[in-house]
Amino acid sequence: MKHLKRTMILLLAAVMMTAFAACSSSPASTTSTASSASSAQESGEESTPSDNSGVAEGTAIQITDSFSISDPEGLDYDTRYVYQGSTGSTLINNMQMSGYNAQAMYEILYAKDGQAVGEYQVIVAADEAAATSLLDFYQSQGQTLTQEGNVIYIYSDTDMIQAMVATYSGMGMFSGTSAQDYLDWMASYNGLVEYQP
Repeated sequence: MKHLKRTMILLLAAVMMTAFAACSSSPASTTSTASSASSAQESGEESTPSDNSGVAEGTAIQITDSFSISDPEGLDYDTRYVYQGSTGSTLINNMQMSGYNAQAMYEILYAKDGQAVGEYQVIVAADEAAATSLLDFYQSQGQTLTQEGNVIYIYSDTDMIQAMVATYSGMGMFSGTSAQDYLDWMASYNGLVEYQP
């Protein structure tokens, strides 16, 4: 029974990590030094993107003291959403109850004209060994992630994220297929809140 409960909790956590699908790409840059967190990138867009995270567009999002996520190069978007979950959030609690020492999760969703066009999902573990344990679990499920120290992450490109949104909407997880529909569901289902730098 204990094994069944652990498996069910991990499957729920796996549902949340929808972007951790078998196919991923890495057009974006990540940085393993804190000094790059304030570097700006050109968006190459005519309009100024908006951001709900309190972090200026094109500015890297500092995840840990030594790891940050930069906006994907060449991605055409007009809105960046950044949400986070930590101890107390549904997802992190489920991971911890399953024996994985996760401390935080970040959802970074890029949208253009109301549609999702890119997504990062990032998990911060207590240490490198805990991150490796989580990485091993997701890889055993056929998913491809990247690990840097105590952080694991994946980037889903436009085709991948739009297919996931359509699939989950079609399954009745939420109505509609907009980036906001998907984000509202992710936040509600996993206990995520808007990122506070």
